[in-house]
Amino acid sequence: MIWSTQTARSSRMDYVRDQGVAASRTLPFKGLEAALAEAPFRHGTNAWMVANGSVSYDGTHLLRYSQESCAVQGFEVDEPAIWGVVADEQAFYTTNAIDGAAHVRRRTMDGEIAAEALVPETLLSGLASGGDRLYAVGPLGEAETERTVVITFDAATFEELDRIELGDSRTPVSALVHEGTLYLPAGATSDPDGSGQEVSTVDMVDVDTGEAGQVDLGAASPYIVAGAEGWLVCTHTFMNAPFRDMDAYGQVTVLDAATGEASTVDVGPGLRQISVVGDELLVLTQQGEGDARLTRYVLADMSELSSAQIPVPEGGEHYLSGVIAHLPGS
Repeated sequence: MIWSTQTARSSRMDYVRDQGVAASRTLPFKGLEAALAEAPFRHGTNAWMVANGSVSYDGTHLLRYSQESCAVQGFEVDEPAIWGVVADEQAFYTTNAIDGAAHVRRRTMDGEIAAEALVPETLLSGLASGGDRLYAVGPLGEAETERTVVITFDAATFEELDRIELGDSRTPVSALVHEGTLYLPAGATSDPDGSGQEVSTVDMVDVDTGEAGQVDLGAASPYIVAGAEGWLVCTHTFMNAPFRDMDAYGQVTVLDAATGEASTVDVGPGLRQISVVGDELLVLTQQGEGDARLTRYVLADMSELSSAQIPVPEGGEHYLSGVIAHLPGS
């Protein structure tokens, strides 16, 4: 579990077992994305995170964490901020926004830029990897006519293969290709006056046909999505609190991918993030600025397996940045 900071000397990673924190280490990076902004992206045995620096430390880094060796490698990038990162076997991909245009980049595993796409009048806030394709999603156009767009790129050449407009403007930060469907939760619409409203729907796109649709989960603010074989899981939370106090968010929906049957359960106040590993779900919560709690559930029936309290680090202000579920046996 990762605590980041803007003011302390370093961020911290806690290794948590059922009984609590078993060990800790410092990370020499600041400004890791807050737990609600983006879940660490996991591919194989590696997890990827964004560290956008701080006021006093301006370096922007992409971090690769090995679940086999527990080594952390940082790639410094010449960009003011990174919105999202995903990876496959050959490369990792990032998106950002500069001067009203989205910049999507493909980097080798050594951190060198291999391909780049620039999309004007767009904020591509979320990325998803699906085989030889890269999917980028976010709001497109002027504020008064803004709508959500999904752009499909060839992952190797960055040739634009398809572009689909989904309707009202949303800013997804979590996107997932799961069993042939691209899922795009956003939590709320983005109205021109900045108000917006919470929604209970998740946008979906069939990656083969391009057919778009929605699934209504029956609970407001689906925001982060994770998947396992046969299951899709959505948090009902938000990056900040324009609609409700953060402690009011505390539900997850587990969707049976085969039947479409959805079950929404309460997992405690202050829901921050989830991680799926095997047939288990890890849920990270924090009430106010108090200690965090990591609870482990069985996905099939959401029965609780264990719960551990994680104290806030001392020395400078820290905030939750994410949870990485280690693979079984690791």
